[in-house]
Amino acid sequence: MRAVVLCLALAHVHGCSPRPPPADLVFVGGPVYTQDESLLWTEALAVRGETIVSVGARADVEVFVGESTQIIDLDGRLLLPRLKDDALVAIHEAVTGRTLRGTTISRKLERIEDAIGEHASSALVVGSPADLTVLQENILKIAPARIAEAKVEMSVVDGRVVYVALTFDQRFSTTLE
Repeated sequence: MRAVVLCLALAHVHGCSPRPPPADLVFVGGPVYTQDESLLWTEALAVRGETIVSVGARADVEVFVGESTQIIDLDGRLLLPRLKDDALVAIHEAVTGRTLRGTTISRKLERIEDAIGEHASSALVVGSPADLTVLQENILKIAPARIAEAKVEMSVVDGRVVYVALTFDQRFSTTLE
């Protein structure tokens, strides 16, 4: 109780604020594509329960790390809204204007981001469902012809990790490095 009163007193004098409840998952170490026009790209994201509780700079998200928080180092991998089934093939076709067999299709999108928007769940913003995909590489920075080859390395649905590829070679940590 004294610690809370002291922190509140310090908050009034020095501008500090009490720590928020800890997140269950914190993603750091790779690009985060939010699909939110006000902040398309960022570097960290925190999830508590089924909901995203923080999206932004690593320092802003780190305040959500507690003793039981699983910290997932993306190691350069791309984190984006959860993709629908076969989305990478559909994104490849939308951006290249060709099927995997090379047949020309009638509709081509100029921006990969537009194709992602058609094949992904809701934007990664505070308060939205924690439905996430981690890709092996950043599909917005590779040749469009390679998009269909990109591998999903992790899927999170409603805040729960439901898939981790064997190639996602890391142990989940409970400390930031």
